[in-house]
Amino acid sequence: MESSRNALIISDSVQLTEELKELLNKLDIPVVAANSDKEALNRFFALIPTFTFLDLDSETIRAQPLAKIVQDSEATKLSLIYKKHHNLKWLYGESEKVCFIKKPITLAKLNDIVNPHLRFANLLDEAKALLRRETGGH
Repeated sequence: MESSRNALIISDSVQLTEELKELLNKLDIPVVAANSDKEALNRFFALIPTFTFLDLDSETIRAQPLAKIVQDSEATKLSLIYKKHHNLKWLYGESEKVCFIKKPITLAKLNDIVNPHLRFANLLDEAKALLRRETGGH
């Protein structure tokens, strides 16, 4: 069955792009990548991805204006990926459609974004509740 969910990766880092592609493929999320501002905008508006991953550490991509455009569209969940310290005050407030991912990126971190209902903490709480019911609440 083909997933209706997809992702756009915006980064000028080949290594980061390939790592993210590999991890997202493990989560059955088809991926399109863009390595320039123009390509990112074209692909974003053509694809309207479910998830957009923007590398704040890109050397050649102007991340701030791109993040603003993506966030203003409200069509996607925006994940801002960073390693270096960034002044993120330009991002207006907290939103459930924007999250921050500190490098290194792991499969568990990505799963929490693309499958929030399957977050490890949620699954653990659910398992504990089942155990309590089966053992009579002890």
